[in-house]
Amino acid sequence: MKSIVAESDNRQSKIIFKLAVELAMLMNVVAASSEIDEISLARLRGECIQEVKRLNGNFRFEDAVEWQS
Repeated sequence: MKSIVAESDNRQSKIIFKLAVELAMLMNVVAASSEIDEISLARLRGECIQEVKRLNGNFRFEDAVEWQS
């Protein structure tokens, strides 16, 4: 049973690492192509936190498109 749990943890860690790399790449592309000031960024972070909380972490790209419209 311990080895099954350990293997599951290992797989999840690898998936989270890959996701973090992809997210870092996305953030760098967006940052390079936009000029956003620190105040707007801080405000956006707060709004995003509230939106993700409201959606219980179930946030999709379509939600972002709708939110930005």
